[in-house]
Amino acid sequence: MALIWRKLLWIAFLIICISSHAQTSSRLFLQAGLGFSGNTLAYKGTNFKPSVEFGMDKRIVGSLYVYTGINFYQTLHEVDEETAFSGTVYSEFDRSVIGLPILLRYSVGNRNLFYTDFGILPTYLLNANLRESGEAFDYNILEFVNKEDEGDITEYLNRFNFSFRLAQTINYQRFQFVLSVDIPVSSGRSSTGNLQENWALGTSSNFIANGGFINSAFVAFKFGYRLK
Repeated sequence: MALIWRKLLWIAFLIICISSHAQTSSRLFLQAGLGFSGNTLAYKGTNFKPSVEFGMDKRIVGSLYVYTGINFYQTLHEVDEETAFSGTVYSEFDRSVIGLPILLRYSVGNRNLFYTDFGILPTYLLNANLRESGEAFDYNILEFVNKEDEGDITEYLNRFNFSFRLAQTINYQRFQFVLSVDIPVSSGRSSTGNLQENWALGTSSNFIANGGFINSAFVAFKFGYRLK
């Protein structure tokens, strides 16, 4: 609980910093909703987690705006899958991420009713936890055995990443409905570091075998309110 409060205080501090630098012609928005992350793995189900964003936009020219802000979201993956070195392995991976959207916003028809946003979302991994259990090959006795492991794996992962974002916003007076899709971009580096040497399931891990689920897009549905 203390960790959650520290995150919220940090986000509040960043919001204050952005607000203090906003020009009078800028508009401020607060959005909250639910999101989920997924790819082609055998997910047990869609797990919706909270997503919150504070942002501001400023008109550049005509129907074109620039948009930036602070984004916080969580994801939860639950996967049952057979890997090349094991029987079925159950994996549960959750993480908390903070991001800085840098987007171009186009007002369709210049009527401030529909916005289309596109740009990049640099992100920083706040924390990540992994729990796995299943059959793994034990090279000491040359047979499959049941293994499990659980813990905070943040130190093994790439903390800084970025995604491409595409979003559509519908406005009604001060209220908004937002649909956004964040598509991660691989840096070419190992996304799981030396976790394999420090994880009981080793190469039998779904998480390690699938590169830390790095290719999972994040989809969010949010309701927003224009603060000014």
